[in-house]
Amino acid sequence: MKKSEFLIQGLRSKIETLPPGQKLPSIRTLIRQFQTSLHSLNIALRELESEGLVTIRHGSGVFVNSQKGTRYIEFHRDLYPKVSIDTKEASLAKALGKAGWSTIVQNYHSGNSSLDITPNKEAHAHVVLSSLVASTPRWLNSILESGKPTVLYGREGSPYQLEYVTGDEHHYLSLLIKHLKALKHRNIAFLVNEPASINMHNRCDIFQTMLDMLELEPGIIIPCDTEYGESSTVKAKEGLEKHLQKTKGKVDFTALICASSAGVVGAMRALHNHGLSIPKDCSLASFGRHEQNSLLVPSVTEAGAQDDAWGEAVVEVLKNRFKNPDSPLKGIKLKAELFPKESTGTPPQKVDSSKA
Repeated sequence: MKKSEFLIQGLRSKIETLPPGQKLPSIRTLIRQFQTSLHSLNIALRELESEGLVTIRHGSGVFVNSQKGTRYIEFHRDLYPKVSIDTKEASLAKALGKAGWSTIVQNYHSGNSSLDITPNKEAHAHVVLSSLVASTPRWLNSILESGKPTVLYGREGSPYQLEYVTGDEHHYLSLLIKHLKALKHRNIAFLVNEPASINMHNRCDIFQTMLDMLELEPGIIIPCDTEYGESSTVKAKEGLEKHLQKTKGKVDFTALICASSAGVVGAMRALHNHGLSIPKDCSLASFGRHEQNSLLVPSVTEAGAQDDAWGEAVVEVLKNRFKNPDSPLKGIKLKAELFPKESTGTPPQKVDSSKA
């Protein structure tokens, strides 16, 4: 644990033993007790103030917040396990724990219009997965009626006037397509292995627009017809195999981008079943990251944000809202990074050569 984190944890533990409104020992006493510097102590106190644990009254001292206590943040997510969602939940829980807050998880069946939404009364704020809103928009009202801060997780919040944390989809695809173009690919396909949603529709549009801007061949959109609750890994395999069967084993693309990291393994199996080697016959890349994809053979090229960045951004938004309840809505688009791996290489000599 870093010294700054140790100091914050120590102060947090001390505050938890004190009654609301209690004045903390003097700054000089705290410096001596924790064997720290004035600079480090001020940073720690500002952090605790942003968490709502203390109130700093200049000229009077530092006081335990009259409404102190552990903050409970309720995370609303899809019931079914999914790589991208599980990663976001783990990132959120880690960041909330670091901030001294606790996570409450509510699971729902996406697409169920009769969802019984009863926000937890103990929750101080809500974090809502974007796919839930995409599948059943109206149930969001039940959460908003609670009057608690609400953050949309994985999509811009402008249609709903919400704060949000999301990835920059345009930048993700731009990084991947420019990487493939640099390797001399001109025929690129996009495997839509996730359920139909505004996000997926936007990704397909961005994909085609980017190809046109970079003067590449029109993109091939490969549907997988994934329904909510179905495995987007299995559907990736089925959708790609169906496409290859239609083309009678002839490959009409030299590179394939999966619409989410969950589609990578399914795409690999489908290509293997049709005698196609990665990256010799077809390069493979992923929109979004999953740490296990780097362990595959070959390891997979990805574009996305660092896992920890998701939860940390949510905490940043909520701290601002708790500290400044009347401030303008805040939204964060996470910085995208390209992670080139073994699955992308130069294209084969002939785009349409049959391998089956």
